[in-house]
Amino acid sequence: MNGSRWEVASLGGCVGLKDWLAGSVAGPSGYGAVMARESIKNGLALGRFLYLGHGTRSTIADLFVCEDEVHMRSSGFVPYCTDDLNRPPMEDSSDLSKHTRIAGIAFASQCSITAASNFMNPANGSAFNRSLGGNVKQQLIDPAIGITFVAKPLAEETTKCIASAAQKFQW
Repeated sequence: MNGSRWEVASLGGCVGLKDWLAGSVAGPSGYGAVMARESIKNGLALGRFLYLGHGTRSTIADLFVCEDEVHMRSSGFVPYCTDDLNRPPMEDSSDLSKHTRIAGIAFASQCSITAASNFMNPANGSAFNRSLGGNVKQQLIDPAIGITFVAKPLAEETTKCIASAAQKFQW
């Protein structure tokens, strides 16, 4: 049935119901709005994950990134999260917590923008990117976000979703 809800199952890939609705009803701009919400959600998760991985030290250090907990401890840092089963809060009101969440959202948004630019035709990619950017901005100024998970799988999933949608809807 062309254009019906029964076609959703035949789309394959990672194009789900909300992707199908965006592609069938609202086009690239609608899909950009959908992916903006996903960028915020996934970016917050990534930022919280990054925050759990930070360490503290009583003196200034030239080191910014440690390979693992052993490297962190040998450099004089104390890991924030030492027990995965009894985790400390994944976010708080500190600047570091806010910055890791913002960085996560920026990364997730950039993954979507890059995928759209690479897999959609130029006009549709531009419409998608304008919609995504505008919607991410609107959501970030919402006080409920509180700003006044693993990066590689997130990037791969986002890229595959946008590539699949671009191919299915011939964007």
